[in-house]
Amino acid sequence: MPVLVSIGPLRIYSMGLMMVLALLLAMFVVWKKMREIHVEDEMTFGVIFFGLFWGLIGARLGYIVSHFGDFGFSVLRWLWVTNYVGLSFFGGLLFGVVAVVMRLRSLGEEVFKWLDYISLGLSLGIGIGFLGAFLNGSYLGVESDLFLAMSFPGWERGMLPIQLFAGLAFLGFFGWWWRIEGKYRTFEWYRSGKVTVRSGFMWFGFLIFLGLVFGLTSLVKKEILTAFGFNLDLVISILVSLIGVGGIYLRSGRKLDEDLGLIVGRKRRQQRRFF
Repeated sequence: MPVLVSIGPLRIYSMGLMMVLALLLAMFVVWKKMREIHVEDEMTFGVIFFGLFWGLIGARLGYIVSHFGDFGFSVLRWLWVTNYVGLSFFGGLLFGVVAVVMRLRSLGEEVFKWLDYISLGLSLGIGIGFLGAFLNGSYLGVESDLFLAMSFPGWERGMLPIQLFAGLAFLGFFGWWWRIEGKYRTFEWYRSGKVTVRSGFMWFGFLIFLGLVFGLTSLVKKEILTAFGFNLDLVISILVSLIGVGGIYLRSGRKLDEDLGLIVGRKRRQQRRFF
């Protein structure tokens, strides 16, 4: 259903509509959370639009670099987005996050507090975006005879609707993450015995889930980005998840030498009991 409504020359495209909804609802979630901690609306939307601007630039540059054979050094093709369409999700995420971090630091704001709430908006927005891809018939999985496969125009065999699965996964994650936001400060393993809990848990947990979903879909996606025989989509996804794991550990305030000491001490006590 690439076109939802067609009235004369007026056409409403499913992907465009869902992307607009994704953007508006994601912004609403971030705005609502920032307002709860008494951040002024002007600052909230200023940071959001600053990140969006650079995110779009990064998404376009990322796609051009990853498909350089189609673009070459033709600046016209780089800028002619209607005829040479394409955006890179991870390119947009990287540029957008870096821009937001730099902006927040210049304003003297706590970066990870913002990123935690931004992760909620991104989770909802990405979920809706994937549903738009499902309606549009893009981001398809491989051909399959499994009962999960669905028929899409232009393909004789059934295709795995990975965009539908990913969209539902992100929407479910958003609902769960919304509830976790008020509880993670009580997690003893994250508190690590400290009175105060540092922010960042939500953001890095989101990165773990993001890498996991994109990594799994890259294994059954119809078109993947490759280089030297490697599945770059999978490599990037694994890297994102590892950053999430490392980030949670560092933000928890735990120390590797202390944790290793506890593990070694526990093993020694077990050995003494055995002998």
